Amino acid sequence: MCYLSDFGALCLKKRMRITLLLISIIVFFSCFPREKEDVIQEGIISEPISISTPESQLNYTPYPVMVDSVSHQASYKKLISDIRKEKNRLRNQFDNGMVSLDEVGDYFQSIMRDSVFHYWYGTPWDFNGYSAIPRKGVIACGYFISTPLKQIGLNVNRYKLAQQAATPIIKSVVGTENVTTYHQLEDLVSYLETQPTNSLHVIGLTNHVGYILRENGMNYMVHADYYHPVAICKKKLEECEAILSSDIYVLGGLSNNHKFLSRWLYETPIIILRQ
Repeated sequence: MCYLSDFGALCLKKRMRITLLLISIIVFFSCFPREKEDVIQEGIISEPISISTPESQLNYTPYPVMVDSVSHQASYKKLISDIRKEKNRLRNQFDNGMVSLDEVGDYFQSIMRDSVFHYWYGTPWDFNGYSAIPRKGVIACGYFISTPLKQIGLNVNRYKLAQQAATPIIKSVVGTENVTTYHQLEDLVSYLETQPTNSLHVIGLTNHVGYILRENGMNYMVHADYYHPVAICKKKLEECEAILSSDIYVLGGLSNNHKFLSRWLYETPIIILRQ
């Protein structure tokens, strides 16, 4: 009996040592830092941003990483309603000779630059994306052209337009006679320097499409970017990877294009071109 009791005690001590060893191993490995995970909320996917990274090191205009989706969407819906009301007012004023198409163009580019684009910044890019709601879901580059334009009153099928190649998208929106093509970035920049210091254009690249915004004489690319941050963003033209990697630049004017502005004012149906 004495030997059996000693044997049992030895077994118990051995089990306790094994248990303590396992606990030590678990604690040891749990102390290793884990890799950061992508933040996913309400359809928003964004990289965790280190607060030690100065904004000057980013090659795109910073935007809020997280937004309150309910208030964001409600505010955007009101904005779209207000823009459509103002568009109708401008149409009546234009019909009565009270405003010019140039003044309509000034309003168009300012509302896109200062309001519409800001709601869309940070919406994740995806090749198959077609979201109609800023910062919810994902969106492809063509849909970032067709969707905001349709929402503010352009009479276009946003699905059919977005599914075309870049050049037909631009020709469909601005008219074939208002399209210029360049094969050298320097030539594109030289042409842009002749345009109003505050103006909005659409541009087709190699397998990509977006907006070119001239703001106080500076040129920016506003687009659903498949490079970092893999989202809709605003980048300086000379720092935009999509621009730098393209071998063609197909440009169409928006805010300084009377044909487009008339189509927008009067909601003329946009015929989708295939080539």
